[in-house]
Amino acid sequence: MDQTHIQLLIAHFPIFGSILGGLVLPFGIWTKSNQTKIAAYNLFIISSIGAGIAYFTGEGA
Repeated sequence: MDQTHIQLLIAHFPIFGSILGGLVLPFGIWTKSNQTKIAAYNLFIISSIGAGIAYFTGEGA
């Protein structure tokens, strides 16, 4: 696995993480579960960190 494959994995993680967080958050709001809402917010935070990593490492790949 070379740099291009690793960068593609990192670049697509924020997309799928945001979609998953976007599905989990309304479910947490609907069920009024604070733990589910916190999990969705954590997914958004991790996805944004992944997006930053993908942005800064994309040029080398």
